[in-house]
Amino acid sequence: MSRHQRDGFGFGRAFGLATSPSTIRRNRRRGSISKLRSVETLESRQLLAVDTQLITPLGSLIERTTSNDQISVAAEVDTISLQLDIGQRVSVAVRPDATLQPTIELVNATNSVVATASAASAGGPAVFDSAITSLGGNYTLRISGVGSSTGDYTADIYLNAAIEAESITGVSNDSAATAQSIDGNFIELGGGLAQRAAVVGTRDPDLLESFETPLSPSEWTVFSSDPNGIVYVTPDFGSADGTSALIMGRQTNGPLTLNQATWKVDLSGVTAATLKFSYADFLDEETVLPASFTGNANGDGVSISTNGNNWFRILQPVNLINGQWKAESIDLVAAATNAGIALDSDFYIRFQQFDDGAFSGDGRGYDAIRIDTTPVKPVSDWYSINLSDGDYVSLNMATVGQAAGFYGSIHLYDAGLNLLATSSQTAELQQAISNFRDATVNTALDTYFIEISDPSPEYSLIVTRDADVDREQNDSFLSAQLLEGPLQSIGYVSDISVGTLQERSSFTGPDYTGFIPPDPSAAAGPTQLVTVVNTQIAIYDKSTGSQLFEEDLSGENGFFGLLGATEAVFDPWVLFDTLSDRFFVVGIEISSVEDSSVYLAVSTTSTPTNGTEWHKYRFDFAHDPQGLGFGLGAHFPDYEKIATNADALFVSANYFPIFNGTGNYAGITAFDKASLLAGLPPTKLYEEYFAGSTVFPLQSVESSSGAQYFAEQRPNNTIRLHAISDVLTNPQRASMDLSVPAFNEPVLVPQPGGVTPLQSIDSRVMTGVWRDGSAWFAHAVTDPAVGDGEDVARWYQVATNDFPVGVPTLVQSGNVDPGPGIHAWLPALAVDGAGNMGIGFSIGGATLAAGAAYSGRTASMAPGATLPVKIYANGGGGYELVDGSGRNRWGDYSGMSVDPSDDRTFWVFNEYATFTPTVSRWGTQIASFEISPLPESDYYQFAVNAGDLLSIETFTPFDLPGHFENSLDPAIRLYAPDGSLVDSNDNGALDARNAKLTHTALVSGAYRLEVIAANSSGTYFVSIQG
Repeated sequence: MSRHQRDGFGFGRAFGLATSPSTIRRNRRRGSISKLRSVETLESRQLLAVDTQLITPLGSLIERTTSNDQISVAAEVDTISLQLDIGQRVSVAVRPDATLQPTIELVNATNSVVATASAASAGGPAVFDSAITSLGGNYTLRISGVGSSTGDYTADIYLNAAIEAESITGVSNDSAATAQSIDGNFIELGGGLAQRAAVVGTRDPDLLESFETPLSPSEWTVFSSDPNGIVYVTPDFGSADGTSALIMGRQTNGPLTLNQATWKVDLSGVTAATLKFSYADFLDEETVLPASFTGNANGDGVSISTNGNNWFRILQPVNLINGQWKAESIDLVAAATNAGIALDSDFYIRFQQFDDGAFSGDGRGYDAIRIDTTPVKPVSDWYSINLSDGDYVSLNMATVGQAAGFYGSIHLYDAGLNLLATSSQTAELQQAISNFRDATVNTALDTYFIEISDPSPEYSLIVTRDADVDREQNDSFLSAQLLEGPLQSIGYVSDISVGTLQERSSFTGPDYTGFIPPDPSAAAGPTQLVTVVNTQIAIYDKSTGSQLFEEDLSGENGFFGLLGATEAVFDPWVLFDTLSDRFFVVGIEISSVEDSSVYLAVSTTSTPTNGTEWHKYRFDFAHDPQGLGFGLGAHFPDYEKIATNADALFVSANYFPIFNGTGNYAGITAFDKASLLAGLPPTKLYEEYFAGSTVFPLQSVESSSGAQYFAEQRPNNTIRLHAISDVLTNPQRASMDLSVPAFNEPVLVPQPGGVTPLQSIDSRVMTGVWRDGSAWFAHAVTDPAVGDGEDVARWYQVATNDFPVGVPTLVQSGNVDPGPGIHAWLPALAVDGAGNMGIGFSIGGATLAAGAAYSGRTASMAPGATLPVKIYANGGGGYELVDGSGRNRWGDYSGMSVDPSDDRTFWVFNEYATFTPTVSRWGTQIASFEISPLPESDYYQFAVNAGDLLSIETFTPFDLPGHFENSLDPAIRLYAPDGSLVDSNDNGALDARNAKLTHTALVSGAYRLEVIAANSSGTYFVSIQG
């Protein structure tokens, strides 16, 4: 199960932490104090409960709570009660306002002081780090003001983690020389079998700003000379990249107003720097900004300063077309030299606007700001640890909260700063280094440095000695996590039944055909899987993954060759009709400036293995819309899609000019299905052309002669549903617009290494089915409610309510969002017999090469929720196949099908960027998976020799009763290499709660250990000896 979604442990609060059912107690006391050792209670106050929060990844043992309060009078003492176990680490940081000089003290049940700290001055933080609890029981944190100081404060309390000092005190850890030691944070696991340390850190300020999140007050200051002035981040007026931009203007017409946004950056040590940004004006007159000025100056433009007072203009905007964005590039070294200033650690760049009109007719925007430097300014945090000879160390970094745009990496160095290991990305988009071993034999502690490069805005780092860390997704026998070195790991399991994605198979699909894009589509039958790409058909054995048949769709000897398909047959699509147990394959050909055909094949059996077991048809689909008002000239059916119900085959397409015509529109044609199944010329039951675009036909899974449904994306956050009724006798089309949650068009998908971004097409509906009275469909969008400017796969369930008799209603909708900085697009979905939805899509971003992934949801999950994303085909590198229009075409759709033999296995088919040193190519991958509402399991695999005596035991760290109780009751199951269960245990350890077993291996090979929760949820440590 995901470390991001669990029943009862879903993200909470603004920073996205998992809310634990445990609480701490807060109380306020007033009285005279003497060194904060004794407090006379003068006033009784009600105890308040404050939630504790588990920080990702679950299993890290890190908990945090935040308290915002005040010391309102001198000598007031606020207290927070913590029920703690022996051996835990406690870190506290109190950040006050400008008037309070805080002091903090942690005392145990015997009133002994465990840790204390005071701020150096008013407004400064009070911090103590990694205090250890030598006794179990009640601890009290006391917060007060030094002397008579009072004021507001924020107290952050961390359990089992250090706090990055730089984020609180400003003391740098940006290099190995200033690395923060976390060696004092280690805690014991399994009675000393292993140790674990942790730190929670924050990302340093960047040299880029895309305005996809609100302005950071530590980097930006804004100013308006009039209360009606506006300087804000919004998606309402477009952007140069992403969805949002920085907008300046006035709310209403009024006096001339100066609006400013000033960016503070660190350019120390930089020898070359180029400022890049885009600006737009919205009917804003350009007021000349002085070449140099002190303080503020009325005008439009960009200026620089090293002290925030003396400014030097570096850009005077030019007049632009309303709403047009113009990119700029400025050499900051040259600009600073001309101004007589130098690039330093406090360098200011001001963007401003000046005018008197309301923004709608008098405003300015800035976006896509970045500074490219030489040398590149690193965004890194450094930590240090010590290892003894032969120690193993594992490192795991996770994003805390819903941060956008960053994943980061971990680099491990020795004391001489020789790079020893670099992290790899896990299935849940975390970073990990597993089981690096100290190979020294000097009998001394050796210092190692950990560099956290390009991290998320807030992150957790877990360091384990002689143990690994549970990395999802290892929730099945096939996906078991490999343990090497010490066979030990910490992890987290829960007995709460939730959906899990169980991958059943994965094998290679059709190889690169030379056509772009591939446009993969697939359909599963009882024993075969039929796939199509541009321009090829292939059939596979589902059980083995072996290819049974492959043939070009066109050409004299091709699949449609005997019908005259001499030109490329493109945009292929395939479906399996469960009502007739037959496959249907369709494709388009343009043979001349006036001729276009649709080719159709219907299998003669449910198990075709070659190209002859098909009825094949060629239909003339060229159409001239003259007289309909949609344009002139011959048009062809692009992006054709098909669906079947009990009575008919429906073909829907977008019509575009073949050569030099005008206009585009939508069209739907229906043929009687009975004739097609019999290999007879079919009757055309229905044909209509109308204003629209990508009216997607929803494949019916049920035996019904009711309406055939279609879904179409429309402007203004609307989906238009179409229904064609009585297709055999008196076909009529009805339509209705349905309001849905807001969405914007998808954006280009960035690639690693600055490779040309990938086309994400648009927000057209790309996939859909109709089942059990509901229409399910999906498209790629950006979600303004999320605001990160990244593509997500938006899906919907609509109750059709016998439309057009009844009125359709939106049941639910949701986004499949793979995480910060990663895009999801080209969705394909299906629904199984239990009402579970599976959805596949392309996945990629600036730090992840384009690949293929899937997700899904169980029918019982909360509305809109989906399971964690699982990547089944990793991209191998950059992909750059630019067409004649300058587009880096990735594709138009992907494939998804439910297996008719069990009505629960999903088959997903998509492309990925293959790795070739000199040329870009696509490959395809096929995978199958199930969605199971099962309790969570963690699987590990490890090598065993026949005759080995295995001793396996679990431990539950910090499991004494209390507010931070780890209540997990784990159980274990041991499997032989062939998958057979050979041993299991629950409650076999001395505490009658943990599991313990011994087993003599009968065969050699990779054994698997499954850890499950017999009761409750929590963290475990498992050790395998022998």
